[in-house]
Amino acid sequence: MKKLLFLTSLLFFIGCNKEANLEEYEISHLKIIAHRGGAAAKFPENSLSAIEKSVSLKVDGIEIDVRLTKDKQIVLCHDETIDRTTTGTGKIQNLTLEELRQFKLIGANNEETDQLIPTLDDVVKLIDGKTDLFVELKDNSENLSSALMAYIKENDLYERVKVLSFGKNVLLKMNNMEAKIQTGNILYSETGRIELRAADISFLKYLFVDYRTLDKRNTTELSRSSKLVYLYSLNNIYDVAKGNYLWIDGIVTDDPEYWLDLKKRK
Repeated sequence: MKKLLFLTSLLFFIGCNKEANLEEYEISHLKIIAHRGGAAAKFPENSLSAIEKSVSLKVDGIEIDVRLTKDKQIVLCHDETIDRTTTGTGKIQNLTLEELRQFKLIGANNEETDQLIPTLDDVVKLIDGKTDLFVELKDNSENLSSALMAYIKENDLYERVKVLSFGKNVLLKMNNMEAKIQTGNILYSETGRIELRAADISFLKYLFVDYRTLDKRNTTELSRSSKLVYLYSLNNIYDVAKGNYLWIDGIVTDDPEYWLDLKKRK
């Protein structure tokens, strides 16, 4: 099916008319994944408030970033340090959960909020099975991947939690140790060149692709990959040629409300 959609998409690939009629964009099938919890400039990224809002919107999935604290707790944070996202400073790996909880998350307008850095367990309990959770490993250490595998196994979250990483090797190792864990490789290239080899991605379920790297060559490879392909971080429907929506499976966005509204209008 993807091959047929790919051939159709090539007709639309070159150029994307910003004034194009929205009705020409086929997006009804797209899965909508909330990026970093779905902050959308309204909530702190990777916060319980952002995730709670995304759950209320009934998104298809929520993407979060995780790291390991000094006392081996899995917490949400995109950066290596808490300097940008909280009122504190320091590296996550050098701080205990108790120490991290002394600081407040910074909101979209750089204001202090009442939110604290959540743990993965906080998030899983909040979501309560209402949507899928895509967990991105922000480092490829064995400590973090092992802790996450143990948590998934202990709570029987094989169907609900998917593991993402830019590092293919850490995902392959996880798959070899626990084949039931669903994995996805995040693809990005400064040159825009993405090369896929079937033997390297056979164990993956998902490919998350920076939408800015799409060109004719990448579109050909990705649409023939037989994997579920999601574009990130896409916040405007007109940023991708309309034909590409025919073969991708979903998008990762900072503004899930925008996309869900578009789907309703369609």
